[in-house]
Amino acid sequence: MGMAAIALAVAAVATATTAVLMAATAVSMATTAVPAAMAAAATAEAAAAMAMAAIPTAEAAVSTAEAATATAMTAVSIATAAAAAREGVILVASRRPERLERWLEKAAVAASVAEVIAEPGEGLR
Repeated sequence: MGMAAIALAVAAVATATTAVLMAATAVSMATTAVPAAMAAAATAEAAAAMAMAAIPTAEAAVSTAEAATATAMTAVSIATAAAAAREGVILVASRRPERLERWLEKAAVAASVAEVIAEPGEGLR
């Protein structure tokens, strides 16, 4: 063999050695990455389990919010009716003060609003 052939063989061995070292480094990196990936997967599973466990609490919160909304709507309805009744009393008082005076006298002993606003001879509505 000539010197050129020997130099070429030495270069080929050096290249092969570099390739083997690179492969060993890749295996080492993969060996390190696998446990990290497994830990990440375990963390993701735990997070998913926590999210699933939170669903009933979220559903209960939605139900509570719905009930609170219904209660608020009822309160608004009652307040609207009370305001309308107040306006009616003010209107009657401005037009017929004697009726308002009768209502005030009845209100002291009446058991219901119907008893207060009932006119003589009408009975309860």
